[in-house]
Amino acid sequence: MNILEVIEGKKIDLSRKQQMIAQFVIDNKNSVGFMSLKEMSSEIGVSEVTILNFCKSIGVDSFTQLKKDFQNTIMERLHIPNEIRSSLDELISNQEAYENSINMHRDNTEQTIKANNLENIDQAAELIKNARRILICGLGFSKIIADYLNARIRLLSLDARVLEIGDIISTSMELGTVTQEDCFILVAFPVYSQSIVGFSRFLHKRKLKFISITDTGESPIAIHASSVLLCNSKALVFQNSISTPLFLAEILLDTLSYKMKDQLLISLDELEEVRKALSVELLNE
Repeated sequence: MNILEVIEGKKIDLSRKQQMIAQFVIDNKNSVGFMSLKEMSSEIGVSEVTILNFCKSIGVDSFTQLKKDFQNTIMERLHIPNEIRSSLDELISNQEAYENSINMHRDNTEQTIKANNLENIDQAAELIKNARRILICGLGFSKIIADYLNARIRLLSLDARVLEIGDIISTSMELGTVTQEDCFILVAFPVYSQSIVGFSRFLHKRKLKFISITDTGESPIAIHASSVLLCNSKALVFQNSISTPLFLAEILLDTLSYKMKDQLLISLDELEEVRKALSVELLNE
């Protein structure tokens, strides 16, 4: 496990001040590795001794080691451009790039179809249909899918919104009104966002329903999910491909739309009546 995973795993057992430190280093993971003990103490508003005790509580020998661990997480994330370089080096012609890309997308689609069936798609659609609110979470690459799902679900006259879990204040306010009637959709593919993984644990501990859209049943956001939709997202050059997750999202949305067919037809009729009435009033102006 990297240092972020270690801190997330220990967070619940920390004291209040140590949890403040934990949240600070998670939120500032790109700069923690280059801060002095004095700077961090001043930024958080706790003593240097409290920070040293925090290090011991999470199993890190010293503040210096904590900094090194965060520097290593930055280096780990920098492997993606190297993967792009490696993938491009392996291609020897434009024809090969074209054919390999088609074959990979075809394989992704076939594997995604095999990994899901009507039963689990229907289960996810039912959770969304019956929810009071649908809160959708995704970061980085996965936020594209989250935003797409949000836009489409809202077109079905359901109360959906994207939850910005990076904004602690906004998220806390949203979660303050959450009930068992609400449903979350979490989207995460490798490299998994630790914020999304931690949030899945939060939802599980509070017995809140959530649907996971991810790559395997062993994904850290799939373990405690109420419903899991699996999707191959391999790409020829980049870390993940957007096409198959969107393909799976479309299947879910089509299934959901059919389940809401009668309700939607009534809503569309009402919408058409409103449009006609509005047009008449505007033309009379």
